[in-house]
Amino acid sequence: MPPSPPTPDHALLARLVRRAHGRGLPIQEAEDAVVRVWERCTPRFDPSRGTLEALLFTAIDREVLSWWRARSARERQQDALVHHETERRARPYDTVAAARARKNQQRVLDALEPDERAIFGAWALQKSLPGRFTAAQAAQRTGLTVPEYEAAKKRLQRRIRALLTAWGMNSRDLQPLSDDEAPRRKVNRG
Repeated sequence: MPPSPPTPDHALLARLVRRAHGRGLPIQEAEDAVVRVWERCTPRFDPSRGTLEALLFTAIDREVLSWWRARSARERQQDALVHHETERRARPYDTVAAARARKNQQRVLDALEPDERAIFGAWALQKSLPGRFTAAQAAQRTGLTVPEYEAAKKRLQRRIRALLTAWGMNSRDLQPLSDDEAPRRKVNRG
């Protein structure tokens, strides 16, 4: 005849609840976790493998860890849903801002000379592939030396600023962000 399962020791159960609650579980969750652990572990208890107390404390630690993992997964899912809903609601405004930015970018590119466009393209590659597309590679692509390329970039930057100023725009008008999202330039009022 198999041995009967141990009877609950109220002091032990209270220590298990305190342990689970001390690791962050709300008191009701801690009590439920202790009941689940007791029901799962006591039928399998084998005194030759250790004490019941050691088995229950190990099991409650694992139960608490599982509870935290499940809670973290739920929070990540909720965050993802909130983020998705926020993105979905913001999309029409972002689409308008992005279309406006593309139109403004195209207007700037159309105003550039072919050699300026080549420098702009190399500069864009250099900015979008940092460390993988060097100034030397960009200069070689445009047929210039590195110092000539760097000087051409500065001239191009001044030219684009002049175009934007003439059109009553600034660099923020080229960014695919709504006016509320675009980064603000710090103004030195010192």
